[in-house]
Amino acid sequence: MNNKTLITLIIIFFSFLLPSISAYYINDIYFTVPDTVYSSGERIEIIGYLYQANYSSNGSLVRGSSLLANATINFTIISNSTYNVTSNYTLNTSSTGAFYSLSNYYPSAIEIDAPLAAGNYYLRAEYRDPNNGTSFSQVEIAVVNQTLDSLKVSPNKANYNPSESVLVTLEAVRTIGDRSLGVSNVSINGTLQNSSKSVLSTFNCTTGNNGKCTTSLTAPSTYGSYIVEVGNYKAFSSFYVIPFSFNVYMKDELAKSLKNIYAVGEQASVEVSVTNASTSDLYSFYGYIADSSGNVVKIINSTQLNNNNSFTGSFLFSVDSLTFQYGAYAAYVTVNKTGDGSISAQTSFEVRDWALAIEKKSSISGFEYEYSAFPNRTLRFETSPTYRINGTVIPSLNGAV
Repeated sequence: MNNKTLITLIIIFFSFLLPSISAYYINDIYFTVPDTVYSSGERIEIIGYLYQANYSSNGSLVRGSSLLANATINFTIISNSTYNVTSNYTLNTSSTGAFYSLSNYYPSAIEIDAPLAAGNYYLRAEYRDPNNGTSFSQVEIAVVNQTLDSLKVSPNKANYNPSESVLVTLEAVRTIGDRSLGVSNVSINGTLQNSSKSVLSTFNCTTGNNGKCTTSLTAPSTYGSYIVEVGNYKAFSSFYVIPFSFNVYMKDELAKSLKNIYAVGEQASVEVSVTNASTSDLYSFYGYIADSSGNVVKIINSTQLNNNNSFTGSFLFSVDSLTFQYGAYAAYVTVNKTGDGSISAQTSFEVRDWALAIEKKSSISGFEYEYSAFPNRTLRFETSPTYRINGTVIPSLNGAV
């Protein structure tokens, strides 16, 4: 009698313990598709995986996250405009926790086809655990009546000024082997968005015989980064709206010729030129010069740019031995537009006292004419190390070739 009572108590104890062992689950499900644009009725090939972790009611880990075999996955295709389910499939995870549709790799799997009606759809994979907790993953695709594999979008420039016209090229592409062919008569919808992905404007374009079409947008008046996307991010690109454009160069002491190597004792100049200024605009630039370690060695004083100097100005400085050592330097410049924004840029130069020229030997060089020679001939060259500041040859140097 006592043994029966003990067995009954043990059974009751385990019946209360079992629910606490697997009180809740944490599931992670995901899948991928090779394309985001499909033709009507085209086969969609997916592959995904299901992970599951098991915890007790007190939060203790019963089983760490691992691939879950023999689980049922509900896979649906849903219209993103009406949210109606157009297709439904039941998939099962394999012994490795994978689920997939018919493809060349999985010839016995269930076939999943794109809807016949053109539009945008969600592909959704959903798993319900033993506690009826639901986890899902979804991907958006576009279905078109034409046969194509991808969309492309590209503005004609990377930088624009406020309210400037932005010419955008759109392309519908079909890939056959290693060839990319344009697909005509494809209607492409897109949006212009800011960096927070707020829609600023919309556009539509239908491809021509070459599979391309163009549309014109207006650059926003606010500076920053912007996104041009088509088909709900089936393809996207970006551009910047900047206050103005300018060039910065290193030049000689007269600011006439480009130059980026200076000898100690020479003078150098940093030239800045605004390329798209209006006659009433006012600009200035300032900055500093730093060595290769980032140490600031000289300040670039503020210099005015206006219509009187054609919006071009130079900062002249001496490459003196107290400030500059031999090596590489960078000039960091910030250009400011009065009442507007500013942009920074940089250019570089080197401090070196000598130059090395190499040319064929003046006599018995081995060349027949100019720098042409017959095979297996011995060729002789002359090197001339010279001081950059006056061009005289540096004596008593040893070298090897």
